[in-house]
Amino acid sequence: MKSYIYAMLAVVLWATISPFSKLMLNALPEEEFLFLTMLIATITLFVINIVTKKILVLKTYHIKDYLILFGLGALGIYLYILTYNMGIAGLKASDACIINYLWPIMIIIFSVPVLHEKLVF
Repeated sequence: MKSYIYAMLAVVLWATISPFSKLMLNALPEEEFLFLTMLIATITLFVINIVTKKILVLKTYHIKDYLILFGLGALGIYLYILTYNMGIAGLKASDACIINYLWPIMIIIFSVPVLHEKLVF
């Protein structure tokens, strides 16, 4: 039962991203909003690592590892969120949300040619 509550909470929180982002983008430029969301995410993950006592794992990484992580984060997360926020700024939140939530279908479609998996119905 507990897992169902967590799943529903995740769905509700995920569903509020588009309307909340649209409200924030009306007040802030895309780059500033992106910086704030990344800052909040970084602080949240840092606090979670402290609470779960996994903060010591950060000492095992080398500077090269941090540079690689930063580069991958910049390419993946930063560009994704920046283009998503720019889309929300130019569209209605409901339209941008529908387009954004097409990713499960795209994963299925692209897994066939990229990963050479069979499409099973």
